[in-house]
Amino acid sequence: MGARCKDGLVIVSDSGLARGSDISRGDKIFQPISTAVIGASGNAGVFTKFSRQISESVENQQVKSWDDLMTVVEDLTLRLNQRYLERTREPIEVLMGIQDSEDDAKLYFVSSNGVAQEITKVIAIGHAEPYGSLFLKIMWSNEITMRQAAEL
Repeated sequence: MGARCKDGLVIVSDSGLARGSDISRGDKIFQPISTAVIGASGNAGVFTKFSRQISESVENQQVKSWDDLMTVVEDLTLRLNQRYLERTREPIEVLMGIQDSEDDAKLYFVSSNGVAQEITKVIAIGHAEPYGSLFLKIMWSNEITMRQAAEL
């Protein structure tokens, strides 16, 4: 889940990583550069490829800003979904929190089609999205703090 709260933005995740019918524990949120945090849903193997390729892009200096990172994330999300979606039936979707040059925090959702859009309130992704969206629609208020959102 990602949310813009009255005191900032938050990206939270469960720790379950699906590998077919097996569920293991792992971190689905990482910080590839100092001004961006990324969380993703989807198949564990595809997520591992995604996070590794993002890290390699940063190490190879293809990514020098959050804008460069956004382009890499969009392209990689599309490419991995085109290759693996039919096999896994689990699209990779991405939440990206960035701190722009004006020191403003922004939240973006990158769809399985590799298109980013800014989120101004709250969004649920992954397996829990149908239930999470309904729950958040009922529970959400513009007065929720980051701590309260993380507890939802």
